[in-house]
Amino acid sequence: MRYSQKIKFGNEKQERDVFEAEYFEYRFKLFKNVTLKSFQQQTNDNFVLLLFHSENMPSQYKDRFFELERANPFLQNVFIKDTKEAFDEAVKNSIEYASFEKNVAITFRIDNDDAVQKDFIQRLSGFLKDEFYGYSISMPNVCRVEHISDTSYMIQEQYYPANSIGLAYVTNREQYKTIMEFGHHFYINREIPMILIAENAGGLLTINGENAGNTMNYGSAKILKKEDLDKFLTEKNIANLDLNCLRIFNTPAKFFLKKLFVRPVFASIVGKLKKLL
Repeated sequence: MRYSQKIKFGNEKQERDVFEAEYFEYRFKLFKNVTLKSFQQQTNDNFVLLLFHSENMPSQYKDRFFELERANPFLQNVFIKDTKEAFDEAVKNSIEYASFEKNVAITFRIDNDDAVQKDFIQRLSGFLKDEFYGYSISMPNVCRVEHISDTSYMIQEQYYPANSIGLAYVTNREQYKTIMEFGHHFYINREIPMILIAENAGGLLTINGENAGNTMNYGSAKILKKEDLDKFLTEKNIANLDLNCLRIFNTPAKFFLKKLFVRPVFASIVGKLKKLL
């Protein structure tokens, strides 16, 4: 996980100040209450979660991550220079933390504001075999969640192969390579073959206002009360997350217009056409 390097991404003219107090606190809360909680509940604890940080992180923030490291045996902080070259080198050196089984290991990627299912590591472990070397692995079902009121959330499910949540790669000791070295996740199967896990496998993507690439398709979304959302996520094998930490966004009026008018009218037209035919 690339957590706090101070470098430019995409078309940014200037890197984001990842240590600005309000921004840092919000991201830290998201990580602790969503992402970290999902890994604390894994049914298989044979994994390492590497967090790549800027070596220029203020000491009071470093202390927080050291505390998390002490409390979570699977967590490892890595501090590097604020350059792309330093990140690339750190990713290659992650072999030092890898645990090989019959010469094979699996690397995966995750953002600091998303969550995986409780059996995520267990599912991946089934591919720790030499015959899967060189394959990528995708959990293709993504559930997007947005906080829209004190008691309500909007969710949208999407079948999205090659999404970034838990996208993995099977490597070996001699030709060690991580999933992060194949570029943008969307295009990964242009280079390497991809295994899609059963459709019910997938992660939780949060719409939190800090990732411009994360959006909600309101046309296929639905609104759930908190207790219904908890039940829904439990059925998806994702539970005990604190989604109250997500910022609250106003629901667009077009969502209600589509639900109240567009779909009923469309359904009525379809019904009449069927009778005519």
